[in-house]
Amino acid sequence: MTNVIHKHGGTVDKYEGDTTVAFFGEPIQYPDHARRAVLATLEMRKVLYDLNRQWKTEGRSKDGFEMGIGLNTGEVFVGLSGSEQRMNYTIIGDNANLAARLQDQTKEFGWPILISESTYQQVKDEFNAEFADSHLVKGKNEPVGIYKLIGAKDAPESELVRPLFYYQRITN
Repeated sequence: MTNVIHKHGGTVDKYEGDTTVAFFGEPIQYPDHARRAVLATLEMRKVLYDLNRQWKTEGRSKDGFEMGIGLNTGEVFVGLSGSEQRMNYTIIGDNANLAARLQDQTKEFGWPILISESTYQQVKDEFNAEFADSHLVKGKNEPVGIYKLIGAKDAPESELVRPLFYYQRITN
């Protein structure tokens, strides 16, 4: 997944357990950073599907793996944070936290890629998304518009995002 993120111009911030935190638009600024993030997430889904099929064929995984992705677009602090003993190039801020909260919601909505209203507004001309809910998430006082990312507007049916564990069911 790291290779996919880098391919689309993203920066991997950190790995936290089974989570990969990444951001787009810094240190290299791209005016289409939201588009790049969406393209990366769609490709990550394809890579995961292929890995699950390969691992099942090799007998390494019977049930397969699933992942949820949350995307939010907004201003964050990007830079060095820490102390003399440990320094990190990272992102901090409410908008980064919202992306994490959206990722947490993927299980509740049963959908692998959830995007915020602000991300939707940046990519709606090129990608299809379905309004899921206006939801109060941890750390927010106002409900947040949440969208299910479907795929690129011109994508064939086979490349559209499916509900969580859809791919596992069809490969069993």
